[in-house]
Amino acid sequence: MTRAIGVGLVAVLVLFLAPAVLAESAVEMREVVKLREVDIGLEGASISPDGEIVIAYGAESSIYRIESLTPENNSDLYWDGGEKLLDADFHPVGQTALIVGEGGVVLRYIRTNNSLESAGGEVYFGKTELRAISWNGDGSWAYIGGEMGWMWRARGIEGGGMEVYPIEGRGTSDINGISCLSGVNICVISTSVDGIGVIDADHELHWVGGTGYPWVDVVCPSGRGDACVSISSDRNIAIVSINPFDVSSTEVSIVQLQDIEGQFNGIEVQSDGR
Repeated sequence: MTRAIGVGLVAVLVLFLAPAVLAESAVEMREVVKLREVDIGLEGASISPDGEIVIAYGAESSIYRIESLTPENNSDLYWDGGEKLLDADFHPVGQTALIVGEGGVVLRYIRTNNSLESAGGEVYFGKTELRAISWNGDGSWAYIGGEMGWMWRARGIEGGGMEVYPIEGRGTSDINGISCLSGVNICVISTSVDGIGVIDADHELHWVGGTGYPWVDVVCPSGRGDACVSISSDRNIAIVSINPFDVSSTEVSIVQLQDIEGQFNGIEVQSDGR
């Protein structure tokens, strides 16, 4: 989840998929493709599992579909809404993606016909600001987190609706990031105050450390075993070492970067777990 991209420069993310960038040498930025010449209020982007399609989202329910290797091929996916969209994630199969945001909105992107539909978000989540979403390893459930610690597991049902259940043992501060391991149904959450939590295969939430830090995002790189990384706005980095056989024994190691200024607001996987 990457916050406040702005000015339509989501194509910068897309260029990281180019073959030249995957080499071990320094990254060379070439032509940058702008979606618009003005700030369109983008909040982030999600890449399909096959790396071919990027869905960018942001203010006033704006959604853009971008071809990753030819980002000049992009289109505005119209949705009649005014909510700010805050996070999205493709299903592991790659044919659909869920997009969440303000006012309990949940939209479903359908790749086969390049369309959007409502997943009935407000019916299940009320007006809760939904801030994070991630599908678990086998795609059986998506975890959705929001303001004030609200969190659910959800999945689509026949007819376009959703099956939704709350997660017990939640905290009270905003859930800012959710990321899931590949291959196993274990996910990690990051919160504003309550710390870092791990959700096991039985949908039980275990708080494992980092209480009091303003965690803003988390990512679980593929191909890197059972380690995830969370970051805080005040430049702390947490390595979350998960025991897949007993997630309650997960260890959290925290380091603060001292020699840089500014704030962290998002973290993304580069490629191959880097």
